[in-house]
Amino acid sequence: PDHPISCKANAGAAMLRHNSLTSVWRRYINKAGGATSLEPQYNNFTAGDTHSSAAGQKCGDILAVMQGGCVIVLDCVVTHPAAASYVRRAASTTGSAAAAAEHRKKQAFQEFGQGSAYEFIPLAVESYGRLGVEASRFLSTLGDLAAEGGGVSKERFVRNARQELSCALCRGNSHIYHRSLFAIARRVGRLFRPGCDVPIEEMGDV
Repeated sequence: PDHPISCKANAGAAMLRHNSLTSVWRRYINKAGGATSLEPQYNNFTAGDTHSSAAGQKCGDILAVMQGGCVIVLDCVVTHPAAASYVRRAASTTGSAAAAAEHRKKQAFQEFGQGSAYEFIPLAVESYGRLGVEASRFLSTLGDLAAEGGGVSKERFVRNARQELSCALCRGNSHIYHRSLFAIARRVGRLFRPGCDVPIEEMGDV
């Protein structure tokens, strides 16, 4: 039952889940006073000529410019603790799948670190809902920024963000399972016929 969440055949549904989580993160960055844009290219924030390098072909998920001028590039990732590559360690160490995803993201972008004009933060979450350490710290920082003016409760801000992230994750997981169930009809029978995107009642249209 855990296979659909990590199955490559569900990449499209997984991307929809990823984009939903990115949207929630972006909204709460804005609520904390940060300006954001989507998919910033790393070469625009790295010293020297990198347009011909791998950096010029890569981008993050969110560019955030916080109050005070701090520039942050954030990259969202969902990881599944029950996947074959994670399950043994996840069974004994809480949060190990998210920690591994954070480490992998950081390693992938180390080559762009020298001379960069931004801070890079991976926003990892496990498919069962646990945020990675980096994501939790960043959310706490957002809560501090939101509460600086005195009109916002940090506790409520962080709680609301966690709830919205959890709901987006659950909806995304549900969509992945839903798509997988339809795939059963395609793979185990003959002459597959997909269902209508919108139910219809007219005769002769199917």
